[in-house]
Amino acid sequence: SFGGICSKRLNTGLVTVKNYGNQLPQRIVHLTLAHELGHSLGSFHDKTEQCIPLESSSLTRNNGNFLMYPSASDGKGYNNDKLSPCSIKYISKILLAKKDKCFQESGQPICGNQLVEEGEECDVGYNNADPCCNELSCKLKPGKECSPTQGPCCNSQCELVPSGQSCRNETECALEGYCDGLATICPDSLPKAKYTLCNQKMRLCLNGKCSESLCAKHNLEQCTPDSQSIKEECHLWCQTPGDPLTCFSSTSVFLHQFFNSTLLPLPPGSPCKEKQGYCDMMHVCRLVDDDGPIAKLKNAIFNPEEFEGISDWMKANLWTILFGILILGALMSSTVFIFGKRLDSGIAAQETELQSF
Repeated sequence: SFGGICSKRLNTGLVTVKNYGNQLPQRIVHLTLAHELGHSLGSFHDKTEQCIPLESSSLTRNNGNFLMYPSASDGKGYNNDKLSPCSIKYISKILLAKKDKCFQESGQPICGNQLVEEGEECDVGYNNADPCCNELSCKLKPGKECSPTQGPCCNSQCELVPSGQSCRNETECALEGYCDGLATICPDSLPKAKYTLCNQKMRLCLNGKCSESLCAKHNLEQCTPDSQSIKEECHLWCQTPGDPLTCFSSTSVFLHQFFNSTLLPLPPGSPCKEKQGYCDMMHVCRLVDDDGPIAKLKNAIFNPEEFEGISDWMKANLWTILFGILILGALMSSTVFIFGKRLDSGIAAQETELQSF
């Protein structure tokens, strides 16, 4: 069972910003964090048809799956950042049971948490040696203009840095950021040109984020092939927007004018198989096992339903089992007879040699 709020254990979540060594899109990181927080608030994975639109015949299936779906999401579906009715039901139970015990908002800034909140000028935690900020009141010290805790555009001398000084590194999709000399925060970076290649030239930039498929450059949308091949799933397929009958591989003659019949692998970590798996480093679709191998082994050993299934199979195949036992017994008897006879011969030979002395 999940831990989460009010739990003294099972109360920690872990989210990575990289997958197979590649930086994940910011949107995916945000959704993954929200998904884990959903667990902390008491929600299980969505498993019923009511809460999994993509696996239903509902007219809203194109809106995508909800936040607590167990497998991959590209973050573009209308439902991808929303809780399903199932999740809301789970979380409501937890909040009703525990909110009055520990899940209470203070309503006041907490001086010392290293977050500059409303009513605070700075917050350096419990660093009483900070030259700019009073750690007890979270106010600037007399004569100090700012604190580096307010943003990267304040230096260690407690002064605003001059306009034009770098405060954010250039990324694949955004230009370098520069201070404006007026505020401590770093102004938003200007995005690079629309559809600039990014993520090892496997995706495109849009509005400063590496988020678009290569299909978008040609007014197409990425699609999933109607194929059982786990390798085809992890290469680029594009279609005319909204028309799955036009879903073709980048190697197809229908898309030759755009991709020159080149086989284009999807970035490792991309969703595949109707968003039920991820592409690995070998560009093979690996289906996600919600329980994991350890849980499956545990269920196979301790689950009463598994025992019932084994019992039913044994009853239905009684003669097969008996025949197998007889064959195994015969093999064991033959092995003992053959090796036992050789052992007796060896002992007899040794006794003969000893008698000769």
